Amino acid sequence: MIQHVTARVVGGELKLDESLRFPDDSQVEVVIQSAHVSGDDRRQALERFLRFMEEYPVSDGDSFRREALYDRN
Repeated sequence: MIQHVTARVVGGELKLDESLRFPDDSQVEVVIQSAHVSGDDRRQALERFLRFMEEYPVSDGDSFRREALYDRN
């Protein structure tokens, strides 16, 4: 089962905004992700992505033809 919840950090501990639907003593995996992303972080991520796309462009490549796909010997 997967349940997405939000929480607040209070005194170094997570305080969930809602109750969990898991039975007591359930073992779960916790992944922490900040809910706030600054404008600078977004801009830097976009710049990294654009540099990556320039370095590794996507090409149309060869068109697939029926003969090339199915009629091989």
